[in-house]
This record gives sequence, structure tokens and C-alpha cells, in this order.
Amino acid sequence: MKVARVAEASIGDRSKYAYWNGTQWVAKPPAAANQVSNIFDYNVGGYGPGTGDIFWSAYFGTWLAVFFDGLSPNGTFRLMYSTNGKITGPWSTYQNLYVTRGCSGCGVSYNYASHAYPGVDRTGKTLLLGWTFNGAYTQFTTVTFQ
Repeated sequence: MKVARVAEASIGDRSKYAYWNGTQWVAKPPAAANQVSNIFDYNVGGYGPGTGDIFWSAYFGTWLAVFFDGLSPNGTFRLMYSTNGKITGPWSTYQNLYVTRGCSGCGVSYNYASHAYPGVDRTGKTLLLGWTFNGAYTQFTTVTFQ
């Protein structure tokens, strides 16, 4: 998982972006195969993270990463968090956050396009999750943190 940063006013100007290279922010983006520049490593069954989001959690006071596995027929939302409050980590190991239901009798079934919507609850105690179910339907659920 790689990360870049830019001032909001310069979001449309790629020359203003800075990229994490594993030790510092630099002007040149790292190569996709450069593992040193990853802010965290996630690999389950040979697959990295699929779709998802990284965002600041006011509730936990740190960065959260919420994502599907790279290839998960039922779609399991995973959660990782920065252990020191910096987006560059270090990051925790993953935890299962929510397991979506499969589709028995549907033939080939898969869930994809997972997203977290942290802005729905500004306190961060609840988190809205959304995904595409069986390639045709958008579904949502809310998780409540303890």
C-alpha cells in the first residue's frame, strides 16, 4: 500500500504531490514493485488489499485502513490501524471487521467495490460500509466500535 500527499488546493497538480519512499517524502513516485515504500504489507493467500479506504478516525485518534481482500468471493472487510498515529505507520496486523454474505445458488458469486464512509458519523464510533453484492446490487451495513 503506497501513499502520497498534497495540499487540498493543489489536488489537480501532480507536480505538487509528495510520495512516501519508506523513509521520507519525495517528489518522485516509487515503482509499483518497490516494497520498501509500502506503508503496510498485507498478503493473504497471495493477494493484497482490494478496494477500500484509508482515513483518520476521530474515535480512535489514528489512521484506519478498511478494505476487502484482493480476491474474496464473499467479501470480508479487513481493518488495520496505524499504531503511532502516522499514516506511514507502523501498522497493526489485520482484523476481520465484517463478513458480507455470499449468494448460495447464484452460480459464480462475488462481492467487490468496498468502501467505508467515515463522514456519516463524525464521532467515528459507527462506520458505514458499502459494497457491490453479486455483481448487481449495492449493499450497506453499519458497524459500531466498542
